[in-house]
Amino acid sequence: MAAQAKPAIEVCNLRTGYSAKGVQREVFPEFSAVAGEAELVALLGRNGRGKSTLMRTIIGIQPPLGGTVRILGRDISTYSLRTLATLVSYVSTDSVRVGNLKVFDLVSLGRYPYTGWFGTLSQADREEVMQALAMVGMEAYAWQNTSCLSDGERQRVMIARALAQNTPIIVLDEPAAFLDLPNRYEIVLLLKQLARTQRRAILFSTHDLSIALKIADKLWVMCDGEFHQGAPQELMLNNVFDKLLQNTRLSVDHTTGEVRVEIES
Repeated sequence: MAAQAKPAIEVCNLRTGYSAKGVQREVFPEFSAVAGEAELVALLGRNGRGKSTLMRTIIGIQPPLGGTVRILGRDISTYSLRTLATLVSYVSTDSVRVGNLKVFDLVSLGRYPYTGWFGTLSQADREEVMQALAMVGMEAYAWQNTSCLSDGERQRVMIARALAQNTPIIVLDEPAAFLDLPNRYEIVLLLKQLARTQRRAILFSTHDLSIALKIADKLWVMCDGEFHQGAPQELMLNNVFDKLLQNTRLSVDHTTGEVRVEIES
């Protein structure tokens, strides 16, 4: 029997949402979940269910309404921001447009937790940047302008920036949102490879159920007030995807894992 993955992210009785002037607005009710070392975990849910809010809570930029987030066994609130930046890196869903910045310079921003106030790169920092670019197959692009990159290449560079940050945990908010179908698969397959070879815990949100079912090790699924986690096959047997796709024309074939569309004749 394979050893269970060592916990990297632990969400314990968490309630997510917003608090302003003493008034709380809950986005998602209490739930618990775990993402392990070397696991690729896909976060799924319909629009408005709180995926981005959960991610912001996990990376420490939005406080929970209740419960705790533990990073490598410690409550996230016990870490300084600088220390947390050496443990968790984040790739946002925003399409990046950074003008004439070179690819190397963009990726080198990932070294900010280690470079001090002046941001001066040491030789070791430069080697980390080039190694990160090599991991995503973009080493040959190091001195090109980012404005010349395709969307798929640009997303690889943003993942390289997270890798250069050298954190055991990487969180990505819809990393394939702006990509065509082949590049969506390529990016998620790359994340799978990095989770395996670099022993990173990688959590990414997505609306692409087919890709998540085929590639992710574990799924976190946010339905209407219900949270489910487990291997794709396990959640399939428990009819979780029927709940996720309720009141739509989509369904999941429980034999093949394919997403089907009901077309009226």
